Amino acid sequence: VKFLENNAISVGILDATNTTMERRKHLVEYFRDVQTRVLGKPVRVLFIESVCTDERIITENILRAKCGNDDFSHVADPAAVIEEFRHRIEQYEKVYESVQDGEGVSFIKIINIKEHIVLSRISGGLASRIVFFLLNLHPVAHPIFVMTNAETEGNRDHVFGGSGLLTERGKQLASKLRRFVEERCADFHDKKLLVLHGTNPYVMSTVLPLQDLADRNLIEMVKTRALDDINFGLVNGDTVLDLMSKHPKRSRMLLITDDDTWTSSTTTVAS
Repeated sequence: VKFLENNAISVGILDATNTTMERRKHLVEYFRDVQTRVLGKPVRVLFIESVCTDERIITENILRAKCGNDDFSHVADPAAVIEEFRHRIEQYEKVYESVQDGEGVSFIKIINIKEHIVLSRISGGLASRIVFFLLNLHPVAHPIFVMTNAETEGNRDHVFGGSGLLTERGKQLASKLRRFVEERCADFHDKKLLVLHGTNPYVMSTVLPLQDLADRNLIEMVKTRALDDINFGLVNGDTVLDLMSKHPKRSRMLLITDDDTWTSSTTTVAS
C-alpha cells in the first residue's frame, strides 16, 4: 500500500495463492477501503491464475524450479523432491477454488501453459499489456535454433545485395537443414516445431526443402517480413572492397572495429 501511495501511477504485485473465493473477496474489499481512506485514487485488482493439469509440465516445473531452492536444499534426491511437492499440491487441491466469472472480479486464467486462456473483465491499456506479456512468456524450457540463409552467389562474391541464387554449397546447407529439422521433430512429440523465416528470395530458397515436412504436418512454417534483411541502400551491388574504397571511415565502423582483425579481414577478402 505504501508503494501505491508513493507513486502516482504504479503496479503492485502481491505474490500469494489466494486459493478461495473468500480470500479474493477480502482482497478486493481491502483495496477498495484503502482506495477511499488512504490513496484517494482508483485501484484496480487483477487476479492472475495459472492452472496446470499436464503431469509432464508439472514434473518439469518441479525439477527446474524447486530442486535446490531453500525449501528443498537439504534434499539430494530429485525423486524425493517431486514426491514432496506433489503432496503439497494435493493439500492445496483440497481447499482450492478456481476463480470464476460469478465472483465479479477481473482475472486472467492460463491453463496448461497457454493451451487455453480465459479473460474476464479485462479493459484498458495496462491490463491489455499485462495479458500480452503473459501470452509471450515461455515458462517451459524449449530450444531455439537460429541460422542465417544458405550461401548465395552474392555472399560468395562479397557483394551487398548481390545475386540471391543459392550456390552449390548453399543448396547443400539447405538440404542439411531439412535433415536437421526432421531429426528435431522427434524431440517435440505431439507438438509441431515452429519455423520462423523471412520473405527474401534467398531465404525462401533456403527453407524450400522444409516444405515437405510442413505438408506432412510435422512442422509449422511462418514467414514474416520482420526477419528480412535491411536494404543496403547506396552500397547495394557494391563489393566489400568497393565499400572500403568509397567509404573508408564508414566501412571501418560498419565491418570491423578491432585493428588487428581489420587487417586480417582485408587480406582475406582481397585474396
